[in-house]
Amino acid sequence: MVVLLRIQKADCFVSPFSPERVTEIRVESGKCNGKQLTSLQWNVFPNVERIVVNDAVYKYVNEVNVVGLRKLQSVVIGENSFTRRMHGYGNDPNRRFVLKDCPSLKELKMGRFSFSDYGVIEVSSLDSLEVIEMRTASFYAAILQLKSNFNLLNSCIDLPMLKSLHFGDYAFADSAAVSFESTLSPHEMMD
Repeated sequence: MVVLLRIQKADCFVSPFSPERVTEIRVESGKCNGKQLTSLQWNVFPNVERIVVNDAVYKYVNEVNVVGLRKLQSVVIGENSFTRRMHGYGNDPNRRFVLKDCPSLKELKMGRFSFSDYGVIEVSSLDSLEVIEMRTASFYAAILQLKSNFNLLNSCIDLPMLKSLHFGDYAFADSAAVSFESTLSPHEMMD
């Protein structure tokens, strides 16, 4: 049974469902822009399969953690979300997006100017990820880290299913570093 949590009110704090029952989260455009909301920890919804954040949402959120959601299949963010600079960009090293340990995730899509003033994006341990799409000026100056805990098929990152990686104009344009890294497996360390 699909239980959709649709956030249509400005406050973003009220859920009529227990978090364990929610399988889809959908945040309507222009919501959740209060200054009191500075951090998102999506792991309180352990059975969520899809997260959709529409346009101009979460303006003051400085930290987004999407960690350990084993059933999550899709994250889609609209335009101008998670940014204080509508249709613009910046570089705040204290703003960060972390996505890791979501083994069922197939797609990560970011709309134009979303996260455009974030300083860090870390993506790791996403065995099923097929599509990464970041449109114009997404993560304009952010440091990108695609990390691996092990080596698969001589790949430097653990995204064995990745079919498409698309960065729009000015995505990571002023980044100090874009990193695709892997730690060696114990067997490789001995060789």
